Amino acid sequence: MQSKKKAIEFGVVAIIFLLLGLGKFWAVLFTPDSALTNWGDGLGTIASFAALKGMLDGGVIHYLFSDAMAYKGVADNVMPNTIPPGIWWRIVLLPLLSSDISYQNVYDIWALIIFVLTGLSGYFFARVLNAPSLLAIFCAVLFISTDNFSMRLQGHITLASPFAILLQISFAILAARTGELKHYLMYAVSTWLSFQAVEYYGFYGAIYSALIYLGYIFIQSPKNKVLNKKYLIEISTKIFSSGVVFIVLMALSYPSIILGQLRISNSEILQTHTYSSSDMNSYSVINPLQIFHSSWMPSISYGNPGEFTFRLGLAIIAVSILFLLISLLNKGKSEKKSGKYKEIAVFTTAGLLLSLCGLHSSSPITLSTVLYHIAPMFRVVARAYQLVDISLIAILVIVASYYIYQYCGAEQPRRRRIFYWAILMASLSWVYIDVGGGIFSPYHAQKMPDKYQLLAAVKSSEGGVIELPFYSPSDSPELSYEYLYNWSQHKHNMVNAPLLSLVKVNPGLAKQFYEFSLDANRMDESMVLKLGSSGVRYIVTNCGKIDFQYLNDSPNLVRLSQKGCSVLYEIKSYAKEGRFIDLVKTYDNSFPDPDIKLTGSDCQKSMIVIKQSIGGDYKAGSTIKVEAIINNGGSKKWGGGGADVKLGAVWFPLGKTGPDHTPNLGEQWFNLPKNISPGGREKVTLYLGLPANPGKYEVWFSPLQPGNLWCFHVGVPALRIPIVVGGK
Repeated sequence: MQSKKKAIEFGVVAIIFLLLGLGKFWAVLFTPDSALTNWGDGLGTIASFAALKGMLDGGVIHYLFSDAMAYKGVADNVMPNTIPPGIWWRIVLLPLLSSDISYQNVYDIWALIIFVLTGLSGYFFARVLNAPSLLAIFCAVLFISTDNFSMRLQGHITLASPFAILLQISFAILAARTGELKHYLMYAVSTWLSFQAVEYYGFYGAIYSALIYLGYIFIQSPKNKVLNKKYLIEISTKIFSSGVVFIVLMALSYPSIILGQLRISNSEILQTHTYSSSDMNSYSVINPLQIFHSSWMPSISYGNPGEFTFRLGLAIIAVSILFLLISLLNKGKSEKKSGKYKEIAVFTTAGLLLSLCGLHSSSPITLSTVLYHIAPMFRVVARAYQLVDISLIAILVIVASYYIYQYCGAEQPRRRRIFYWAILMASLSWVYIDVGGGIFSPYHAQKMPDKYQLLAAVKSSEGGVIELPFYSPSDSPELSYEYLYNWSQHKHNMVNAPLLSLVKVNPGLAKQFYEFSLDANRMDESMVLKLGSSGVRYIVTNCGKIDFQYLNDSPNLVRLSQKGCSVLYEIKSYAKEGRFIDLVKTYDNSFPDPDIKLTGSDCQKSMIVIKQSIGGDYKAGSTIKVEAIINNGGSKKWGGGGADVKLGAVWFPLGKTGPDHTPNLGEQWFNLPKNISPGGREKVTLYLGLPANPGKYEVWFSPLQPGNLWCFHVGVPALRIPIVVGGK
C-alpha cells in the first residue's frame, strides 16, 4: 500500500513537471529549421547526432556499447574519435534517432526529457531529506531555475542537469540510514549513471556523495556501533558488492577507456582527453563569492572563467540563516533540532570541500591540484561548484522543513501560524527570484544556420567541401561546430573539423593543419588549384573576419549560389582522385608551443599601427576592412615554434571603461598571417565586425595569448579608436 502511494505521488509530480515543461518548450518543439540552441556546443551536439546515427547503422550493440564515435566524411577521416553520450543517453535517444525526426527537434525533445528528470530527481532528493511535498516541489523548481541549467540546456546539454547526482546523493543517504543492500546497489547504479549522464560531474559527484554517505553513517549510528567490528565488516561487504556492480557497469560502458586506464589496451580517447595543468587553471575559480552574487547587486568582476555558471544569489544563504535563528530562539524539541544541525554540518562540510576542489592552484587551500593528478581529464574544475549549489539548496530544504514542521502545523495558534506562513512564503519567494525564477517563462526557438542549403541543393555528392575561414587546431573547436552542423545536414564530405584533439594524437599533422589554415585563409589562385587537385570541389565563403569577395573574379571558380553573406563556388579543375590530406602533409610542422608563455615584458615594446583612418560612423552589424601592422617587440617568436599570439579587438562603451576593463561588450581574435620573430613586424588584414546595436563605442586593439593574457591587462596601452555605430 505504501509503495502504491509513493508511485501515485511520483506519478503526479512527473505529470506536473511534464506539463510545466510542455509550457516552457511548446514554442520550440517540432519547429522547422529552429531549435533551442543555434550556437557553439549546441550546434556541436546536434552535429553529433549524425555520427550517432552512423553508429546506429552499424547495429544497436555497436551503438550502445562503443566508447568511441567517429565523424566519417569529415577532415578526410583524420579527426580523432570522440566520446559519445553515455549509454543512458543513447538509450533515451535511440527511438528519436531511429525515427524521421530532424536532428534539431531531437535536441529539443532531449532538453524536455532532461527538464522532467531534473524536476523528478529534485523532488525525490528533497523527500529523502524529509521535506513536505510542496517544499520538495519548490526544491525541484530551484534546480531547474538556476543559471547553469538554463544556459547549459541551450549549449552543452549533458552538463545542464544534476538529476543523476541528486539520485546518487539520495541513495547514499538511504544506504547510510537503512543499511539495506538494495540502497547500496542503487547507490552504485546511480553513481554509474552520474558518469553516464553528466560527464565531469560524475567524478565530482562520486567524491561528494561519498562524503555525504560517510557523514550520514556517523550522524545516524551510535558511536559504539560505528566502531563495532561486526558492523564495519557488514557495511564493508555491502560497499564491496556495490563497488563490483559499479566497476562492471563502467567497464561495459567504456571498455577502451577502462582497459586503457588499466594499461590493458591503448585508448585514443584517454590520450585526447588528458589536459595540462595550465588548462586546469584556465577553468578554475579565483573568487568563489560569485556564487552569492544577486541580480540586484552592482556588477562585479570576480575574475572567474565563463564556465562558472553556478550563481545562486544571496537570498538562499540569508533565508537559511533566518530559519536557523528562529530555530535557535525556539525552546522546542532539542533532540530533533540536534539531528537537523548534524545534517546541516554534513552538507556544509561536503560543500566546503568541493569548493576547494574548484579553486585556482595558486590558492594555498586548493584541492584542485590533488584531483588533477588523480584524473587529469577533468580539467574544468570550476564545475565542482555544481555540488556546492546542491549543498546550499539541501541546507535550505533541511532548515525550511524543520521550520514548517515546528511553526506551521495545526497545533500552532491560528494567528501565529499565519504569521509564520507569511514569513515562509516571503522568504522562499525571495530565494526563487534571486536564484533565477522564470519557471513559467517559455523558451524561444532560435533559427538554425541555413547555409548548409547551399550544398543541399547540389545534386552531385562527389568531391570535398571546404568552408572559409578554415579554423586550425589552435583555434577554439566551437568555431568549427557550425561547419560540423552543416555537414550533418548536407552530408557532403567536408575537410573542416574541430581539430583541437589532433594536437595530442598526431601533433605533427596538427602543425601541418595550422600552416595550411594560414594559406587557406588568404586564398589565392594557386591555393584554388591546389584544393582542386586534392579532391576539393566546392568552396563556401562566410562573412566574418575575412572578406573573400575577391574570389568572385577568380578564373578557376564558378559562382553557384549565395545565401546571406555565404557564397558557394565550384572549382573548375576538380580532380576526383585527389586526397585533401596529401595537400595538408606538404606543409611544414610548425605550430605554436603551448609551453611558451607571453609575459608583460614581451608586451612592452610590441605595438599595433592601423594604416588607415577607421574612426567614423558605420552601420550596426556591418563589417569593415582594417589594414594593420603588428610589431613583435619581445624576446619570443610569435606563431609556429613560438608563443600562440593573436591580434585582438575588444569593444567598450565610449568613455565608460572601468579600471578593471569592464564592461567588455565583445571580442574578436585574429590569427597572424605569418610567424613573427623577435623584432619583426607583419601586415595583418582584419575584417572587424561592428556591434549589432547603435551607439558610441571604443575599440581596443592589443596582442593577446589565449588562456594567458592580453597585453593591455599588464599595463601596456592598447590602440584605442572611437567608432560611432549608427542604425542598420
